[in-house]
Amino acid sequence: MEFNIMIPILIVAAFAGTAIMIFAKRKSQAKAEDIHALAQSKGWRHDVTTDPSGYTRITQITSRTANWIVEERFGSNSGGGATDSTNRSLTWTDPDAGIPTGLAVMSLAMSDDKAANMERFLDTMGDGVMGQHMMKTFFGVVGDRASELDAVEATGAAGAILATSDAHEALLPIAFHEALVSPHDAMPKGAMPTIIRSPEGLQLNLKDTVKSPEQLEAMVQLGETLSAALKQA
Repeated sequence: MEFNIMIPILIVAAFAGTAIMIFAKRKSQAKAEDIHALAQSKGWRHDVTTDPSGYTRITQITSRTANWIVEERFGSNSGGGATDSTNRSLTWTDPDAGIPTGLAVMSLAMSDDKAANMERFLDTMGDGVMGQHMMKTFFGVVGDRASELDAVEATGAAGAILATSDAHEALLPIAFHEALVSPHDAMPKGAMPTIIRSPEGLQLNLKDTVKSPEQLEAMVQLGETLSAALKQA
């Protein structure tokens, strides 16, 4: 009797799971189509590929009039198994807004008065696993250079700034910029971009993907605004 009851329950569960997968796929396709339409309306180039493993989708958007590039990654960090994890990131980069040497990062998820505490923690933990984990939590992709960074004093700045000794001034021109007062309003819920300046350029990094064309446009606008301010400084 119990066996007979379980059969319809399993069938319903299977249909529900399939429906969820179909809905998620359609939602993803709709987002991709909306972003492609936005790119066309703005005159941007829009390319979608996969990484060599085939498990991560890479979306790249470039301007035909400026030198910035947006790269979104979504997928699995491995090809299978119990240790799989989902990789979500969005990076806006302007290679023309970099600095000759060094590295400076600003976390909008951390208030500026916490930077000194972070520096002391990094001095203790160095480039170990814990130090890198904390850096990736608050500063995105620069965790492997944790021990090189010092706190930069910028009372009232939009976020905490850490930098190498040769890049303490790199982000100060935009540390109090009005565009950073509430940049998360148009961003994915709970996501705050990390701002990075290095010889590779100016980068805005999100540990998430955009959920709508409006969020992508907000990211691009914020990047262009901050890049222009740095170039004028």
